[in-house]
Amino acid sequence: MIRILIVEDEFLIANLIKETLENQGYFCKCLFDGENAATEVETEVYDLILLDVMLPKIDGFELLLLLVRNKNIALYRETIYEKIWKDPFCEDTRTVDLHIQRLRKKLGMEKQIQTVFKVGYRFMEQTD
Repeated sequence: MIRILIVEDEFLIANLIKETLENQGYFCKCLFDGENAATEVETEVYDLILLDVMLPKIDGFELLLLLVRNKNIALYRETIYEKIWKDPFCEDTRTVDLHIQRLRKKLGMEKQIQTVFKVGYRFMEQTD
């Protein structure tokens, strides 16, 4: 069963999302602040995390950076594609590249998300 963590500080919104997803057969857990979510993901594995941006204690952007794993390790395009889209990778697709390009721009992480030639991508920790 697919496990989804919902991190939303608005109780009614969180429960509406949870109810809707559970009716579709997903396992869901709601947490209402970034600090509890950070603790939760240290011990539990989730297939998807629905993360609000404005959270108490630790905001969504900070939590997102804490959740990013595989720092300084290259991930193959094939692995990224198959983990996200749950389909076999097709050599001539540019899907991963386009999504990475958009993520870099939206997150302002053009320098941290690096292309590894003929391999895929890696997330580099920012050094100031």
